[in-house]
Amino acid sequence: MQITKRVIQLAKERALFRFSTLSLPMMQDADNSMSEALLAAEPGVDQQPLSFARHFVRQEGTYFLKRFGTAYRDYLERAMQTMYSDLRIDFDKASASQLKLIDHETVNRQLEVDRLLLRMREADDENLSRLNIMIAQLHGHDDVKERENPFRPYLIALSLHEALREMVSDETVAKILFEYLSNALANHLSEYYAAIRTVFESSGVHARLFTRPSRMVKHQRYSGSNRSEERRVGKSVDLGGRR
Repeated sequence: MQITKRVIQLAKERALFRFSTLSLPMMQDADNSMSEALLAAEPGVDQQPLSFARHFVRQEGTYFLKRFGTAYRDYLERAMQTMYSDLRIDFDKASASQLKLIDHETVNRQLEVDRLLLRMREADDENLSRLNIMIAQLHGHDDVKERENPFRPYLIALSLHEALREMVSDETVAKILFEYLSNALANHLSEYYAAIRTVFESSGVHARLFTRPSRMVKHQRYSGSNRSEERRVGKSVDLGGRR
């Protein structure tokens, strides 16, 4: 258990340290993309919302990055405490008094965050899948669940969305910013997760998995395996490059 805590703590420190290498280029790329879009815009098309979005990046970018980083740090800290624990509510067992009505704004937020989450997974599925497995292994679990990974991309996507909503009141401008920042964020995700993965592997933790015929298809995203590996039932697959 002490080794587990030490390795994950080191990974947390690396994640926070490298966060600027993810967020700073995100802002720069978003600014460049918006500038190019404004230059390429057809005459007569209203570009005021896009201009406001670019102005926000240039004028409020420093403070926004601070809010973005603070939100992610808070979510990461909470996730460190809940991974593979029983602190979450099981909604199948929750009583009616524990459930709250979900308003329209919350639904829209979740849809936007989920769209970004899909992009982020596709941008670096390999590193993310291996991290999911390694964290499960460190806790002695065979059932690999991304939601137990404190470094999961959902928390980054949620932090980005919340930081924007706190600072941008105009709905149209906020959507434009979220779209451009999301695209830029996905482009820099691989280096970020590779740095976190390196912490585990340098400590001797490699993603290792024993395939099972009934579970591999369901958890294929998390295992990082391909279909040929799924058919090799009972075979040990070392995703760190060893057999």
